[in-house]
Amino acid sequence: GVSHRSQKFSKTLLNLQQVFIIPMDYTMALSGDPKVAEDSDYDLQTVTRLQQLKTGALIQFCLEAGAIMGKLPPEGRSHLRGYARDVGLAFQIADDILDVEGSEELAGKALHKDEEAGKATFLSLLGLDRAKMQAQALVDQAIAHLNCHGAEADLLRAIARYTVERDR
Repeated sequence: GVSHRSQKFSKTLLNLQQVFIIPMDYTMALSGDPKVAEDSDYDLQTVTRLQQLKTGALIQFCLEAGAIMGKLPPEGRSHLRGYARDVGLAFQIADDILDVEGSEELAGKALHKDEEAGKATFLSLLGLDRAKMQAQALVDQAIAHLNCHGAEADLLRAIARYTVERDR
């Protein structure tokens, strides 16, 4: 009855909390400030981890929430976590690239803020060409995580491609 549904709902919420809240707490613990990577000398590994806990965590939450509500067991969701991690990183790298190469008019915001703030970014650590190659490799890897799916995952594949093709 109602009590059983309430228990299942509570368990689902707990699963979602573990997926989403823990990474955000980790981000805060690493940085002490939600504006991570500004005025810092972070290395590539640290910037990668921090960026995974931003966009990647949000994407992972969305995918995990849908999978949990669809009653997919935890072991059946690992490919979705890999997809989210890779798309999130590709998005962040593309964002760094757009901050340098993008159009303020298209972006609808001021650009070149990362460099002016002395922010450690993928671009500052890898250089433009290597950052572009890394972003594309992450998109390819994200799409490969979906190989166990057919056409039903085409929207996720298109989203992955869009992360590096976007102009804003």
